[in-house]
Amino acid sequence: VFLRLGEAATVFSDQLATSTSIDVKTSWAYGSAPSATVTVTGAHVAGSVTLLDGVRTLATKALVDGTADVSLASLRPGTHHLTARFGGGPLAAASSSVPVTVKVSKASTSSSLGANDRSVRQGQKITFSVKVSAAGTTPTGRVQLRRGSKVVKTLTLSKGRASVRLTQKERGSSTYTVRYLGSSTTSGSTSKPVKVTVRR
Repeated sequence: VFLRLGEAATVFSDQLATSTSIDVKTSWAYGSAPSATVTVTGAHVAGSVTLLDGVRTLATKALVDGTADVSLASLRPGTHHLTARFGGGPLAAASSSVPVTVKVSKASTSSSLGANDRSVRQGQKITFSVKVSAAGTTPTGRVQLRRGSKVVKTLTLSKGRASVRLTQKERGSSTYTVRYLGSSTTSGSTSKPVKVTVRR
């Protein structure tokens, strides 16, 4: 029994057919660095897959037993549309996944303020130390040191830290806080208050 030409072409095409899919979380915070698992199914799958964010290539990875894990650590906060493309091979047709929309939020931060002395004489100096931390990333940008509601100094973070030495001119008790202004990847935060007493 001989297959007609059209039937033979259909059978051969079915043998070459592949299907590509993405398994990934649809939301996470920047710094958590999840990965996407790309799976390509078919009778003779081999080669590599490319993961794209819109038209931008994120990575090209070799398939191992039909799958590849791709890190998504480079995705910044915002909405992204991911597509996986399998380029095909001698015995496997090319295929693309259905687009998957994911959302990356800014990393939450925690700010702390310390003082080397909380009770000084008028005219003496106090060193204030600032630390801003976040899971999976080091915050950058600026912080405001405040006395009450008044901004007394704006500082730039270096490796998540900053410090400043201030002369205490006014007698009495004051409450200081530090406010981190946030960045394109991290959210803002405010420290717990530090009470300072200036005496004669």
